[in-house]
Amino acid sequence: MVLLQTAGRGRRAGLGLRAGVMTKQRIGSFKGRHFTPEVILWALRWYLAFPISYRDLASMLADRRVEVDHTTLFRWVQAYAPTLERRIRRHLWPCNGRGGWTSPT
Repeated sequence: MVLLQTAGRGRRAGLGLRAGVMTKQRIGSFKGRHFTPEVILWALRWYLAFPISYRDLASMLADRRVEVDHTTLFRWVQAYAPTLERRIRRHLWPCNGRGGWTSPT
């Protein structure tokens, strides 16, 4: 069994989801999966927060003793990323479309 430890349980990690916040209603969407919801969310957070490939993410998880194939990670992203984005959209800061860079002209 893999135990997840997040840096600072009170802080929002990655995309604003904490592994300990899962309720029984949310776990139902992970029903029938081989891995725990915490591992799936952990992988999704890393993939969506950083520009890494599925193979790199699979090797990162293997370093933490979680053996996952890169195609499984692809399937998780396809299945759960839209739902995850809908759930966190309301918690993100509103964006006015302007970046921190301005034209010198």
